[in-house]
Amino acid sequence: MINPIGIHIALRVRDLERAVDFYTSLFGLRVRGRGSSDDSPLVLLERGALRLALIESKTPEWEAGRGGLHHLGFLVGSTEEVIAIEAALRRRGISISRQAVNPRHPGERSIYFHDPDGHLIEVYYEAAR
Repeated sequence: MINPIGIHIALRVRDLERAVDFYTSLFGLRVRGRGSSDDSPLVLLERGALRLALIESKTPEWEAGRGGLHHLGFLVGSTEEVIAIEAALRRRGISISRQAVNPRHPGERSIYFHDPDGHLIEVYYEAAR
């Protein structure tokens, strides 16, 4: 049995510095390191247990979407944080593509939007059950 103690997510992006700015300024991730993967520049970001690798890709297979990621979710500590993040996104001109509340669990809320490379991002609050 594998007993993971952490996880990382790697996203292909078109413009590495634009993506770094997006995730550091919006989610407070910090740059942990820079390097390369298969001759493509990469930046590793982190905050707490979250590790996010951004790998620049300007090759044709970008459009073909080798594999894929449905969405990247960020859990926050309260419904108020979701609301504040939604307001911050709107101030930056970022459209909210979907909002959701869980009728079975009052107070739970999520919003969905896209990063500059089209990845679907969710910010959500999950009440203790």
